[in-house]
Amino acid sequence: MSETTDERVLEIVRALISQTKQGRISWTPTDDQEAFLYSSRSSSIIVDTNRRKLPQPYWIRILNERGAEVGRLHAAGGDAARPDLAELHELARRSALRIDEVLDNVLRDLQDPPPF
Repeated sequence: MSETTDERVLEIVRALISQTKQGRISWTPTDDQEAFLYSSRSSSIIVDTNRRKLPQPYWIRILNERGAEVGRLHAAGGDAARPDLAELHELARRSALRIDEVLDNVLRDLQDPPPF
């Protein structure tokens, strides 16, 4: 990808971070435990990682309505985009797996345990 494309994809990453934090978009799990999907009317976005590699790499793929890849950004080690991609991946994981909801339910159950 060209530098211009990388810059635009990074701009998309930052917008996805903001929208996910605000709860305006949600992510879904995929068959790959480390990949998460956001689908809009005209595109799909997959954010992924490989936790078995160090330093942990992250990447994002942007697909058009037909599933063709139109943008990609990969970051590992000291790459400038790595913190943004790592944050997006964690937010997508929390959204897709409903982590906050599950933890809230566990805390609620522990505060009011069922009688035996």
